[in-house]
Amino acid sequence: MDQLVNVERAPQRRAKRQQYEVQEKNRILGLLKDELTSLQTKSKTLKHSDLYRSRKSSVSDGTIGSSSVSAGAALGSYNFEFFQKATTGVQKGGADAGRSVDTSAVVASNGFGVGISTGTFTINDDVITVETADTLTTIFTKVTTADSDFSISYDSSTDKITLSSSSGKTLLLGSSN
Repeated sequence: MDQLVNVERAPQRRAKRQQYEVQEKNRILGLLKDELTSLQTKSKTLKHSDLYRSRKSSVSDGTIGSSSVSAGAALGSYNFEFFQKATTGVQKGGADAGRSVDTSAVVASNGFGVGISTGTFTINDDVITVETADTLTTIFTKVTTADSDFSISYDSSTDKITLSSSSGKTLLLGSSN
């Protein structure tokens, strides 16, 4: 009798096993679908060029300075050493700090706001010597005597000295000290 009952229940057991297998396949397919959705989302992120152009900057001590960087900036590692923080500076001039320059007055007392001493400077390879007793006019003469191609002048309306070359050659200014 037990065998007969077992034979009659065999299709029912087979149907339950098949039902379990189908449910397990559905569960696995659901997990696979979730993983594929996650992969698709991440691949969309990888498509954006901004991801590859993004940059990061940081400072070790935010009280000393700050840093920022724009997307697409050159890649690299940059280190800056600060030995001293800058302090606020104030320019203080005397009563005559803004007065006009007198091209005939000696440079030592011309009101440039800085002390003038004897020294030299170069224009290209020509060495020009400046004495404390020189005037701007005599310095201009020394410059044009050093090279006749040089032209130098002072414009009182703009308060600028202009040095040029009549042939258009490049002028290299420097100090020979």
